[in-house]
Amino acid sequence: MSDCALVSRAVEARLETETKVGPDYVLEVSSPGIERPLHRAADWRRFVGQRASVLSPMLQGRAEVEILGVEGTDGAERIVVRTAQGIEQRLALADVKDARLAFTW
Repeated sequence: MSDCALVSRAVEARLETETKVGPDYVLEVSSPGIERPLHRAADWRRFVGQRASVLSPMLQGRAEVEILGVEGTDGAERIVVRTAQGIEQRLALADVKDARLAFTW
């Protein structure tokens, strides 16, 4: 059984015993999916080596990049990426307008 299913069953049991919901309800559990958003520096660290679609003025719009790492201190992190042209760049996390893992079929 998956972790998601175990958590779902535990939450369902707790809701039922504490009468937080009525007798007819549906509990839905979802994941961020294959193209999960990247918000915090920890998200970027977790997916080093993966590809991401990033929207940033430093990339002149949206570009697909390889995540190489994260540098800097809390609140001043810089994302280190490699563009499709092989250019290594450092982007201030604060300058990233949107980012999500890129899945190529």
